[in-house]
Amino acid sequence: MKKFISSIVLSFFAVLAFAQSNPNRLLVVEKNQQFKGFLVERIDSMYFDRIEGPVNVAVTIHEFNNDDPENPVITASFKKTKDCHTFRFIILPKVQSDAYADDATVAAFFANNPTELYFDDFDHGQISGFGALTPGGEYTILAMGYDKFGIACESSKAEFKVPAQKPEGNPSVTWTLDNATQYELTLTITPNADCDHFYTCLFKAGEAQEQFKTWGPMFGFATLEDMVKGFSGEPYYIEKTQTWKQLAPGTDYEIYIIPCDASDIIGESVVANVSTKKMGGEGVAEMTITIGEFGHETDQDGVVHYYQQVIYTPNDQTAAHRDMIIMKSALLDGTWTEEKVVEYMKNEKNPDYPAGMEDPYWDIFGVDDVKWNVEPNTEYCAYSMGKNANGEWGPLTKKEFTTGAPVNGKAKTMINNVIAQRKDFKSVKNVNGKPMMKKQVRLIK
Repeated sequence: MKKFISSIVLSFFAVLAFAQSNPNRLLVVEKNQQFKGFLVERIDSMYFDRIEGPVNVAVTIHEFNNDDPENPVITASFKKTKDCHTFRFIILPKVQSDAYADDATVAAFFANNPTELYFDDFDHGQISGFGALTPGGEYTILAMGYDKFGIACESSKAEFKVPAQKPEGNPSVTWTLDNATQYELTLTITPNADCDHFYTCLFKAGEAQEQFKTWGPMFGFATLEDMVKGFSGEPYYIEKTQTWKQLAPGTDYEIYIIPCDASDIIGESVVANVSTKKMGGEGVAEMTITIGEFGHETDQDGVVHYYQQVIYTPNDQTAAHRDMIIMKSALLDGTWTEEKVVEYMKNEKNPDYPAGMEDPYWDIFGVDDVKWNVEPNTEYCAYSMGKNANGEWGPLTKKEFTTGAPVNGKAKTMINNVIAQRKDFKSVKNVNGKPMMKKQVRLIK
């Protein structure tokens, strides 16, 4: 094999005899889809080697000292295997380290976030300099071992929990549901004498932990309560009447309320279980589709963007409906069938949407007057299907149409547009949270 690889390199260099500049590149693609590239003219040789033993560093946590909460100290041991030449490590919230489920993703993480490289074992070494950790939070020391070639090989983890702090007194709140409509919920939240301030955040019932697993790694939240505080936007110091708007009809929600003392130490969380009013009836949910205006917009670069207005109107028995348009050619060639359309629409969440995130346009309530990004002179099929207040699906409604003629100008090339996207699609808003821990962590003997 070594001889074979060398012959490949020689063939590349044979090209160099005829040209000083070689257009060829050598790319090595890893399983995590990251790659390393080389100019062929700069390669001297290639060969394979073997390291038989494991390459990792065992991490053992002995003590977590939080006497100074702003500068805690972890006592830990790091023991390299025989063939482990160096190692790196970092301290992360457990929910973030859980997202790095295999050695390849951990290797990619350290490649993009390199920390100090250590050559020696540490027996009861002291780690400091990483700053305050969230009380009650679960954390991980995430480590990666490197062989003599500097290749990231095997990862290891050691988990620990920061002791929770006891608040002064018993901070808590009471709440009352003042109003519930199909789209809004209004609560009055009253703090007790021990509660200096509180934070609030609304979730669909049963989804708080799922949201924590999604947003925790992104923003460095160490606990669910930490996330609620980050998402609350601000603390409230007196009785607060708060209204949550643009909610889904007939949906159960959980409003998390985090009471705190004057030092911002949290008490026991309070969860308000509330529901919006239902929409629709128990009869058959039926939809009507109306084809509206075909038009275009030209951006500042002179690129023409075409759109088609489609209006989806539910009857009075419809609680919610799902709407889409598909190129007719995809139905004719069998890429899509109406059975697939029904199956697609009945998914609890948009199957094409990122995991852990809500498509704001998946469940539609009331009339849906939407403009779709489309191609001109193209046949489409508009589909809609509704469900009643009992969650029973009605029939699939279909309307065929052909978009209008193009105008003079440079048209935007649509990508993967068999299923059209809404022209007014809103991306998920960012929220303020804590950054990933990346401070000057120190490990000393």
